[in-house]
Amino acid sequence: MSNQNLTPAAEYRRYKHDLAVMALTDMPPEDAAQICCAILEGVAAGMPDFDPWGGIRENASFWADIANPAELECYFVAALRTLGRRSLATQARKRLFKELWRSFTDTDRAAFIKHVSGSVS
Repeated sequence: MSNQNLTPAAEYRRYKHDLAVMALTDMPPEDAAQICCAILEGVAAGMPDFDPWGGIRENASFWADIANPAELECYFVAALRTLGRRSLATQARKRLFKELWRSFTDTDRAAFIKHVSGSVS
């Protein structure tokens, strides 16, 4: 379906997107998953270089900027699990929580507060 407000390049990207979605949803889920995993692997950011004397925050920001959402989620979950088993200063834990909290919508924040306050069974 065409949209008059799109540039020809944007319209073509939208067309390719729609075709890809149709193709993936029309095939067996196992096949679609293999294709999606192959694509994600192809656009993965890769491993960051380890530089013990470098700026680890700048390196982390660089790699996070070029990583795809699936990579970010996987590394975030793995990092949280590992941090849960290690000593970490209270201020560092607060920084992590604040960044996660900022990513929530007001609705998500209200639901979370309701849940942790015991209002939800």
